[in-house]
Amino acid sequence: MRGRGEARNEPGRWLFLLLLLLLLLTLRVQAQPPLVTTSFPLGKIPVGSSEREALGILGAFGYVHTATGKLPDPSTEPLETLVVRAGRGEIRLAVIGEPLKGLPKIRRLRLLGKEIPASSAITSPSTRTLGLVTIADLTGKGRSPEFVRGGWRQIRALGDWFEATEEAKVPVLVLWGSLAGLGLALGIMALRKPKLTQAARSALLVATAGTLALLPAGLAPSAAAQLAMFFFATLVIAAFARMSKRLSAVTDILQLFVVLIVLDMSFGWGMIAHSALSGYYDSGIRFYGIGNEYMGLLIGAALMSVPKKWLGWVGLGITLLLGLPMLGANAGGAMAASVAFFPPSKKFWWRVVLPFVVVFALAGLDRLMPGAAQSHIGQAAGKGASAWGEIILRKLAMNARLTVAGPTLIAIVAVGIGGWQLKKLFGKLDAELQGRVIQALWGAGAAIAFNDSGTIAALLLLAPVIVLCLERLLATD
Repeated sequence: MRGRGEARNEPGRWLFLLLLLLLLLTLRVQAQPPLVTTSFPLGKIPVGSSEREALGILGAFGYVHTATGKLPDPSTEPLETLVVRAGRGEIRLAVIGEPLKGLPKIRRLRLLGKEIPASSAITSPSTRTLGLVTIADLTGKGRSPEFVRGGWRQIRALGDWFEATEEAKVPVLVLWGSLAGLGLALGIMALRKPKLTQAARSALLVATAGTLALLPAGLAPSAAAQLAMFFFATLVIAAFARMSKRLSAVTDILQLFVVLIVLDMSFGWGMIAHSALSGYYDSGIRFYGIGNEYMGLLIGAALMSVPKKWLGWVGLGITLLLGLPMLGANAGGAMAASVAFFPPSKKFWWRVVLPFVVVFALAGLDRLMPGAAQSHIGQAAGKGASAWGEIILRKLAMNARLTVAGPTLIAIVAVGIGGWQLKKLFGKLDAELQGRVIQALWGAGAAIAFNDSGTIAALLLLAPVIVLCLERLLATD
């Protein structure tokens, strides 16, 4: 039987063992071999060269996003010597190659070390993309890299995909913007000249179909194929929607758009990430989840197309889908969605605090997840109030910078013209649609307030609103 003195000392023993364990873990972390970088044109190593023989199929293959385009100072030692040192476990060697075509921030990477399996693919929780890490992951300032055996065979296709999306981005977006501009112009003209009604409705339908076609187009393997896919998918979607017997073919496309976005986020098909509208791998602002562009379109499309009896439940689902760290990982988007689908009123005045409750709940949930599974939201939540202040200031600065960009100003003018015309005819819309428009305005305001590219999100949120309102007005004339 233990004495009282031993019983009192039991918590002390456990505390001592815990401190000892933490010390051992700390020593283990500090014992990790240092990272040494060297620059080398990995894609241009001649067959039979000593460099190719030195590298062989050692280490992990992939790409590194450098954020600023700058790299750590490379080592001056010969490559063969560095490879030998990495094999002994003295260092971890990052062989950084040339940037991808049109993507100066993304470079080819080979990471070698005694603990790194050969012929593997590198990844990290920072990107959630097989074959891609950030420079902060390599230098220890980000998340720890992970390795997937056998995944290296997919890496070349991934790089080709990055390059194709970047090359196709401008022509695809110009074509989509032209379709949207034509639809808006004809729609406004048709309000005064009924002879243009049929052409205007067709143009609005094609523009809406193009918005949906952006998603599958990004999965094509080359820039030419993406442009062709966008054009073909737009025509096919518009043609099938035209055969619909419902009141509004535009509504059918918007509903399909909502379903496709939800499926893509739920099953990780990659359509959002590779869409020309997203630009995940160019900017590096985010690599997973849903960005503010598709967040705005999703909220606007749902508000305009979901039947009244399902709108509340769908709104709740979209709010969770946008905010959950394992899905959308977009806290600002979840806040905007909560305002759009559940706007404050005299009866529900307490909804003023709802977006803040949502973001704190999501951040808390994110922090409870294992470190590797946490999103950038959970990582930020653990840095304290000062880090949150820096994030807010950075978001405000970015929002201001994007607002005065050329394409954004053009979109602001277009949406402003469309909104001004609809304001004159607002009373002709049915009461339910009027309520949806007001909800969309609440959501657009929240998108601007809570997101770093909130102006763009707000404009895209209002795009389905303007299109559907014009279509309904033209259908009743």
